[in-house]
Amino acid sequence: MFIALDAAQNSEETERVEYDYKTITNILPYETEFSTTIRSTIRTWNMTVQWWLASHVYKKIPIQQKTVRGIILMMISAYWHGVHPGWYATFLSAPFLMLAEDIMRRGLRQRITNVTVLSIHDHIASFVRMRFFEYFAVGAHFLQYSHIIRYWSSIYFIGHWALLLLILTGQLLNWLPNQKSN
Repeated sequence: MFIALDAAQNSEETERVEYDYKTITNILPYETEFSTTIRSTIRTWNMTVQWWLASHVYKKIPIQQKTVRGIILMMISAYWHGVHPGWYATFLSAPFLMLAEDIMRRGLRQRITNVTVLSIHDHIASFVRMRFFEYFAVGAHFLQYSHIIRYWSSIYFIGHWALLLLILTGQLLNWLPNQKSN
């Protein structure tokens, strides 16, 4: 535990401030790997920057639609990392991943009542989420547009197609009457 004196106070009114290791925690590895949503995974990675971006950027964007706000935030975050196209390719995937997850949770997960089926769904969703992270992280690895496109085209943009399929499937399920299934 660290003990610091608040420098803002004059010497006569010095206040003792105690800090523990949580003050400087920046990642929760277990929660990052095993969290149940994309948002919670992102929130447990680079937490101090996440807090700053949420407090000083996201909440001040004068647009109500979450996906648009997310795109703006991720563009800023990508710029913060550097001007390489790979950062944009990686970071700009996040709002669409969250959109797909939100739509699928409303369209499919909320319809499941059986605890066993729900558990199976959550494990499959977690596995799929990590594959999406791996697929879109290629941008952060290669950084150059030509390398990213070469890789993604070599596997026929499967992650992009799968993401589009999830969004469309979730939308279709949301249009159907909600009859809970087992």
